[in-house]
Amino acid sequence: MLLNTKIERNMKILVVGSSVIDLFIEIEDKNHIEFIKNKIQLTSGDKIPIDIKTLTIGGDGANVSVGLSLLERQTTFYTYFGNDIFSKEIEEAINKKGVKLMAQKNEEGKSSLSLVFNIGNDRIIFSHHEKRNHIFNYQENSLPDFIYLTSVGDYWQEAYKSVLEFAKKNGIPLGLTPGTHQFEAPTDILLEIIKTSKIVLVNREEAAKILSWKNVFEPDIKDLMSEFKKLGPQIISVTDGAQGASCLDETNNYYYIKPFQEKILEKTGAGDAYTSGFLSAYFNNLSINECMKWGSLNSNSVMQKVGAQEGLLTKDEIEKIVRENPDYKAEKI
Repeated sequence: MLLNTKIERNMKILVVGSSVIDLFIEIEDKNHIEFIKNKIQLTSGDKIPIDIKTLTIGGDGANVSVGLSLLERQTTFYTYFGNDIFSKEIEEAINKKGVKLMAQKNEEGKSSLSLVFNIGNDRIIFSHHEKRNHIFNYQENSLPDFIYLTSVGDYWQEAYKSVLEFAKKNGIPLGLTPGTHQFEAPTDILLEIIKTSKIVLVNREEAAKILSWKNVFEPDIKDLMSEFKKLGPQIISVTDGAQGASCLDETNNYYYIKPFQEKILEKTGAGDAYTSGFLSAYFNNLSINECMKWGSLNSNSVMQKVGAQEGLLTKDEIEKIVRENPDYKAEKI
């Protein structure tokens, strides 16, 4: 058995993390921009015509919560709201997805917002996270069977500390994907949560940053995961964009899966989709190979649509794709 807790359909998952509004914008006339390697140059004073593609709900916690719910996981989402029109939009949208909501509301605060500029097959994200004192105060009578902790905005340390104490006190396993603010100011509490976590899911750059490795792409991926696992987690999953994903499991087996890649429309939410697919398969007591397959298929589907949640697969849909692609699998490395 993969989890030291009950694996069943009504297993309760608690996700703790951010929720934001994502506004997707595309530059209509590419002559206004210049590509210089992996950088984009704009002209000061220029007036650039744009197309507003869509406005959707995003944020790591929201995306993973909705992804797990679609994959038939009983999910509660603990998040942070303001009191503006966007906050009401986020609350309504998440409730419609079958996710139970537990929200810390700031009656005078605003929503967090991301402006996503789509440029070719990639994007630039301008992100505003509303500054607030994030806390965690679980008040339900029934306990979750698993906690997945992800990105929280400024002043996040108290919330992370409370989640860790709650998990330890009640013997609840943890999964972790830190966010931008956690990487900007890593603390002992973040390292303690990594040490305690059953699963840590990060991308290659994030793993290298936690390890304080300056050259992200120089170390072999197996060396990177091996060194990361010394921090304490039982399973480490590392995504690497177009290069696919790798995993080091509880018994020190290394796995790699190539992308299940069709034409990419937009990348926002691909990592969160991988996480929800991976975790849902894990909660179904499937093998690491199957976990990586579910993650990759879910991620690929999200990249076919604009928005972090539009392409998320249901359990029936992901199982159908698995049956139709028996040769697509992770391999030991």
